[in-house]
Amino acid sequence: MTGLLLWAQWRQWVHTWLSRRRVPVIIAIALAALSFATMLTFFGYAIGRNSSLDALRPVAGLALPAVVIVVILADLPQVYGQLYVARDVELLFTLPIPTRSIFLVKYLQTLIVGNLLTIPLILIPLIGLGIGAGAHLLYYPAVVLVVFVVVAGAVAISYLMMLTLVRFLPRKRLNEIIVASQALTGLIAALAGQLFRFSDQLDRAPDVLPVAPIWLPTTWGAIALERLGRADPFGILPALGVIATSGVLLLLSMRMVERGFRLGWVRISEGSGRKRQTRARSAAYAPPRGPIAGIAVKEITMLRRDIRQWMSLLPMIVLFGIGLFQFIAGGGWTIAREYPSATWFVVQSGLVTFMIFAGTAFAAPAFALDGLAAWVLRTAPLSGWQIALGKFLVYWGVLAGLVIAADLIAAVVLRWSLLQAAGGVVVAVVLLTGAVALQVWIGTFGVRYDPQNPHNQLRTGIGFLVIGVSVVYFLVALLPVLLTLLPTSLEPLLADDVASASGWAATVGRALLAVVRLKIAHPVLTTGLGVLWLIATGLGIAAFALWRTARRVDAGIQIEIVQQG
Repeated sequence: MTGLLLWAQWRQWVHTWLSRRRVPVIIAIALAALSFATMLTFFGYAIGRNSSLDALRPVAGLALPAVVIVVILADLPQVYGQLYVARDVELLFTLPIPTRSIFLVKYLQTLIVGNLLTIPLILIPLIGLGIGAGAHLLYYPAVVLVVFVVVAGAVAISYLMMLTLVRFLPRKRLNEIIVASQALTGLIAALAGQLFRFSDQLDRAPDVLPVAPIWLPTTWGAIALERLGRADPFGILPALGVIATSGVLLLLSMRMVERGFRLGWVRISEGSGRKRQTRARSAAYAPPRGPIAGIAVKEITMLRRDIRQWMSLLPMIVLFGIGLFQFIAGGGWTIAREYPSATWFVVQSGLVTFMIFAGTAFAAPAFALDGLAAWVLRTAPLSGWQIALGKFLVYWGVLAGLVIAADLIAAVVLRWSLLQAAGGVVVAVVLLTGAVALQVWIGTFGVRYDPQNPHNQLRTGIGFLVIGVSVVYFLVALLPVLLTLLPTSLEPLLADDVASASGWAATVGRALLAVVRLKIAHPVLTTGLGVLWLIATGLGIAAFALWRTARRVDAGIQIEIVQQG
């Protein structure tokens, strides 16, 4: 019966992916994978060439545990989809097919199709490592076997974890875990790309890389590869240990098929019928004071219930983390501490970028959380201004907390003066006030509610519109302030350029020269005008955007409801 299911799955896969419309896509993916595989082969070959057979155990001893972690995190969403979301599960349960046969087919599908890129990603560099190190012929079939068995064990761990979690957690918490695993997978993949920056230290790989603990089954696989690479026939013994461990993990997951798979699918499909007991309110509990505070409390509660809403901030944090890693690794740490004034502008520029993209992903879909319950706000005795201000305060507070924390950490680490630290906080808070208000307002024109995909809460094109308007806002708010920061030493140079220039260049030169001369004559007045412009623009745009948002709420915001299934 298992073989028949595998044949049916194979026919379905062939008809799905090998259709004429997808042949060009498959060819493009194959060419890209071939080029990337070639690069990985040369990378592994370079390590083996510079380190000989001594690099086999430390490199494989770290590569195999790394691929286990990546496979577990990356396969959790696939396992959840294969066991509990796939449309064919209901049909298969109605047929006279053993549950274990269905489970084995799902397991093999995840192992082979789901890891179609993961297995070559680790296998190809290890083959290149063996070629460069001059390994024996026994090494190459062994490395294929070890990598495949290690990945199979990792997939079994993923199934075992999901079969266990589904017995104790509701569907909503499972969705949050799935999103968290996807985010961690992206973070690990982004950090793994930084390994190529250390290609100049390949000759020191055996000395630099730490040795994995001997009790890990993946270390047994590394020992087997090293011994077989030296033509030692006893290297097959550690490999047998790896095979036995993967087999035990698969048997343990199969032991939980009935309760974890069949009953778990019934529980998720029908929903939990348990009624939550209402918590007794303590005497110290005080209801929110005013409708605006009530809206804010409601919004905070909805954000706390679904961790996936916070994952929209993770990509920007990951990008900033990668940039900081490259900055420190490139020797910029010493330069930054020597020139604190220059780093102040760099940090503020980075925070402006964070405000643009993080606000677009987090604050713009503020009304998407209402979803099916949007009619409650429409019928409640609340004005549009109260609803808009309550939502604005929550999203502004979250982003302001992150921005202020980043500014203060940078002030301590980079040795800014007290005036620079306070100025950075004020500038960030004022700019963020107008930015969040604009993003919430524009988001009302294309908000959508998708409970299965919380990262897709804006209609197509609205996200780009929010980014474009935010960029224009920051340019309008910051350009006059930046002009007031021009050094007075530029006055002679600007005067000479204006005298010899013509057209629009002369007009721009005269404006810059006027600002510099005003700063020379009245430095305090010039700085005050720049600060006043910044505050007036930020707060003025915020008031205007909130007013427009309130008008939109009073008129009725149309929320697109994405149907499930």
